[in-house]
Amino acid sequence: KGSESSKTSNSVKGKGRERVPTIDEAVWLRVNFTAFNIQIRNSLIEEAARARYNEGAAAVMRAILIGTEESQLSLSDLRTESINSHSIMQEIQEDRDLSVGLAGKNISASPMSSLLKEYIHILSGSDASWAAASNGGGTSAGAGASQGGMAKPFLTYSSSSDGTTTVGGGTGSGSSKVHVEFAGVYRRLKQAVLDGYVRERWGLLAVRVVRILLSMGKMDEKQLAKVAMISPDDVRPLISVLSLSSIVSLQEVPKGKDFMPSRTSYFWYVDLARATKVVLETLLKTMANIMERKAAESEMPVLKTLLEARNRTDVAEDESLLTIPEKQLLQRWEEKMMKFNVLETRVDEAIFILRELPLLDA
Repeated sequence: KGSESSKTSNSVKGKGRERVPTIDEAVWLRVNFTAFNIQIRNSLIEEAARARYNEGAAAVMRAILIGTEESQLSLSDLRTESINSHSIMQEIQEDRDLSVGLAGKNISASPMSSLLKEYIHILSGSDASWAAASNGGGTSAGAGASQGGMAKPFLTYSSSSDGTTTVGGGTGSGSSKVHVEFAGVYRRLKQAVLDGYVRERWGLLAVRVVRILLSMGKMDEKQLAKVAMISPDDVRPLISVLSLSSIVSLQEVPKGKDFMPSRTSYFWYVDLARATKVVLETLLKTMANIMERKAAESEMPVLKTLLEARNRTDVAEDESLLTIPEKQLLQRWEEKMMKFNVLETRVDEAIFILRELPLLDA
């Protein structure tokens, strides 16, 4: 607790005069976790644009996020503030060649403004093929199905007349500013994590079923088998195991007041909030197992003694004091810890996406 303030004093260094910040020792400081979460969120969005499109799209997305960073207050923001093309170009690195990721005649000779406009047009376009991409699914069931199964774009144009927004997909005429749509991007990121979880546990056919339900909404078993091009005999057990794991949900629609099963229609759908909650619980258990395994590996009697010996001053200055078998044991332990750290980082990123990024209503 306490205030977050600092005093700035002027000091002379060499021939130039610089403002050197000094912190009052009586002031209490605290970590701004919200700012850290925003930085992590922005890096994930940049990586999502890179994975879906190319480096040029990621560079444009990064420039937009940097240009609107001051207005980003929390992860619950629906979108960034509007930013124009001129401000975006100022944030793009000078050595960045945007023409590399675009195809066309004499594209390399096009001015920077034209290339930027092309990337904005791409990022603001509704992406019907996202459901077939390896990094995500479609839109959510229910409301998302009403949009033809298209994933929402990364950007939207801002209308200069009444302040309303128009979903991208046009040329952006009359809309000189754009902003990042966090609601749609969050959904993409969560669906990507769900895809990976389903693929690892039940295979590609299960991923296909989940993506179709996410992109097209509620479907009965026969319709799902037809759209997924999977035989009904294969769809039925697949749907059953996904339902038992709470990845897909069932809605019963009775045709009469007697609620007879023979006169009831059964529709399958994916409740993204419920499904991601199940995946989050699994990831938290995985993280706990990783941490326990790392601690157990380091607490082995022989290895623990060896690590204590390596931390001694004489051994730290001269590792030749260790025998060859001891060095080999330490090398195997370091390689194992490196693998654990990589796995821990990936799981931690997935937990951040599912737990910290809210499912927003656009």
